[in-house]
Amino acid sequence: MRLACAVFWYDQGRISQEVASKIAGFNRTDFLLALARIGKDSFKIDFDDLDRELERG
Repeated sequence: MRLACAVFWYDQGRISQEVASKIAGFNRTDFLLALARIGKDSFKIDFDDLDRELERG
């Protein structure tokens, strides 16, 4: 249940990986592995932010 809540809140962008891993009772590596096992993205990309970064060089 703790993992499900942590994944849900992380997926919504409400908490960081670090906080989510603590809620789930995992270290950060194990939390990322759990995300991979259930088919969730490990990293959130804001494409608008990415475009701005690329424009700056």
